Amino acid sequence: MKFKIAASFVSALIGICFNAKALANSNTVKVMTYNVHYGVNAEKTNLGENSALDQLVSCIKEEGVDVAFVQEFPYVNNHPDFKFTGARANPTAFIRSMLPDEYTVYEEVVRDGTTDYRRGKSQLIITRLPKIGGPYVKHFPEPRHDMIRQIALLKLSVNGKPLWVGNTHPWHIYDGLNDSDLDAIVQYLKATVPAEDAIVWGGDLNFDGGKHPDKYNKFIKAGFKDAYASATGKYAETKLYNTILGADPGTHRIDYFFYRNIDSCSNYKRGESKSSDHYPVFATFTLSSDRDSSGVQQAGEPICGKVDDQDQVGSLRGTEKPERVKVLGWNLLHAGNDVEGGPEKILALIRKTKADICLLQEAYDIDGGRPHAGAWLAGELGWNYYQGGKKKHHLCVLTHFPILQDYFYHSHYGLGARLDLGEGREVVAYSTWIDYRHTVDWGLKENPDISDEDLLKREATRQAQTKDILGYLKEQGHLSAKYPVLVGGDWNCPSHLDWTEETEAAMPLSRRALPLPSSLEMEKAGFSDCFRAVYPDPVKVPGNTWSPMYENRPRNRIDRLYVKNPASGFALVPVAATVIPEEGEYEDNSIPHEKRAFPSDHAAVLIEFEVSEIK
Repeated sequence: MKFKIAASFVSALIGICFNAKALANSNTVKVMTYNVHYGVNAEKTNLGENSALDQLVSCIKEEGVDVAFVQEFPYVNNHPDFKFTGARANPTAFIRSMLPDEYTVYEEVVRDGTTDYRRGKSQLIITRLPKIGGPYVKHFPEPRHDMIRQIALLKLSVNGKPLWVGNTHPWHIYDGLNDSDLDAIVQYLKATVPAEDAIVWGGDLNFDGGKHPDKYNKFIKAGFKDAYASATGKYAETKLYNTILGADPGTHRIDYFFYRNIDSCSNYKRGESKSSDHYPVFATFTLSSDRDSSGVQQAGEPICGKVDDQDQVGSLRGTEKPERVKVLGWNLLHAGNDVEGGPEKILALIRKTKADICLLQEAYDIDGGRPHAGAWLAGELGWNYYQGGKKKHHLCVLTHFPILQDYFYHSHYGLGARLDLGEGREVVAYSTWIDYRHTVDWGLKENPDISDEDLLKREATRQAQTKDILGYLKEQGHLSAKYPVLVGGDWNCPSHLDWTEETEAAMPLSRRALPLPSSLEMEKAGFSDCFRAVYPDPVKVPGNTWSPMYENRPRNRIDRLYVKNPASGFALVPVAATVIPEEGEYEDNSIPHEKRAFPSDHAAVLIEFEVSEIK
């Protein structure tokens, strides 16, 4: 009996290894799209083993699906008309438990039920192919009804070659004016996916191409092929054309696959499951065996390093590893909500700086039904972000580099992420914000005769919070790690490097030569002030970040970025520093805040690092 069990285990293990190897060496990929309608059929009668949740798992396993696009997945199980119970009470956990371990379910970042939690739906991408990038998410131009709609992308590896896959679900207006959603899909794919790379994308597009050839041709004109037409040679054959239950045959093909840079599409078929109000649809795609665009960097990613000519950006993409890294620290002032077009102005500035990593504060929900700023900016840029757990925190790490691990210290004071810079290089980056009340600069402004001792007492809370942050970094092993550590944000207090004897002599009413504790704590822990590493003289280059919006506030450099480099490996060496805007560029104070071109009360700080090997 023991021998049989051992033999069975070995046989199973060999089978698993063989299947994994076969999948890795294959150039064919089987893709499915399935709108599961909250997991039940149109009559809402199948809540048990015949639910669309079960059918989804069965389709993936029985058909050997490599990538599945799923729409209207019930991520909160809180629909007013029905609820799953028992093993299906947590639909996501149920799907994960029923699928083989080789599959990964991507859900959180493609969630579209952000406003009406009674009927929360999400999009899933389920795959057994290795991920090398993403997910990248783009929100459609405006919310429709109670949902924010998105297209989500993953960059996968197929036999060493990149394959982008995308799942999308525009609003179901059918014959209505959802052209803005469809245009957004084309623009986002063009901006995000390199022209040389293979891509398959699709989902429930909610329009009938037979009735609306103008909508269908948006994608054809953009260079995409329709999998159905390619595989069958027929555009509107009745048997396979209809993808939604209850519709007249041949009138509602609204579930699609489009593709580009792929040799062929075959085995296109519609499943016959009636557990949803849509049929599942399958297709097999074959990638060219000699296609190799692995060196092409994602379009839309900033270049790591200085680019003097904007037109050179495209030709410079594909650098094997960054020799320069730009980091932007910025308090967004209520996610830009206080200024007309504030979120768009924030996005424009990030793009203009060509930052690689952004450490953001006050990245709150954006007014008008959009999500918190981190998610929205990541979607617009096609980047990755980390902004805490299920609660909506205001701190964010936003980057085009892959995020390997995240770290949550406190919803207000600090969170971080470990990033993959490529070729074995990693960096940890933290966004920070500490208490803004009773600061030393305000104390001096309000009482010029205040004693040094009383001034320093005002910094006790911030000193304690800084020490606690450093304690967390030590606990996580960052202070002794073999990678650089970046800590930046809104410290809400000046630095001891700025309040010196020289600055007191130059600005006696707004400076004292004081050992300001928060910045000293960072220095004692081995961190270097990046701005002062580039501009050591605080009289010549104050670098003030507070405040471009308020004329009567004390001017100080309260937004700072620190770096701690390891003893071996590679270092991030600050070589350039910019404050945006500088004091001479402030807007006229007579302009109302809501009309300002610059959308925040904090200036942004951009530090450019040279990647240097430590010898």
